[in-house]
Amino acid sequence: MYMLYLAFAVFSLHILSLPLVVRSRINMDSDAEKGKITVKLFFIPIFVKKMNFDGFKDVLNGVPRADESDGHPRKKSRFVGAVKKFFISVAVRIAERIRVRELNLNSQLGTGDAAATAVTVSSALVIYNQVCAYFGIAADRNAVKPFYEGAKLFVAFDGIISLCFADIIYAVSAQILSKFARRGKGVAYGKHIVAE
Repeated sequence: MYMLYLAFAVFSLHILSLPLVVRSRINMDSDAEKGKITVKLFFIPIFVKKMNFDGFKDVLNGVPRADESDGHPRKKSRFVGAVKKFFISVAVRIAERIRVRELNLNSQLGTGDAAATAVTVSSALVIYNQVCAYFGIAADRNAVKPFYEGAKLFVAFDGIISLCFADIIYAVSAQILSKFARRGKGVAYGKHIVAE
């Protein structure tokens, strides 16, 4: 019987340390009026979203968009807000533990106005360089290129990230413990809880 528990413990440790490899591909081209976002876990597609660029062209041409709400403000539940805040905090903690294996970006941006295109491209390059610096990978200087001839959005992104089940368990546990530390007399400092 003890051998069965030992085998189960070894199997569980292997599952906890198994890296989850996620590949994300984003292909958008406003000239071809197509776009597709694909997220795969190992080789299994878990999220596929196809897009069209009618709304993008309306925004660039200044066409007002119809408001989809019915005019009545919706009441937000405090419980739903707390759950969303908890999941966002857990997602931030998980993002800190992600290991980036590959990150390739090739994009071309144009707004129809040369000055606005320059500002948009430089802002996108700053964001891209910050993301690359955060994950510790080399940034490509030609990842975002300007398109001055008109309005255009072209993005070809391919990235591979990995994390373990243990990282997810750690993030959830750390968030729960930090909540208890704030409500009680303890104060969370970094990854440890220090009681007063």
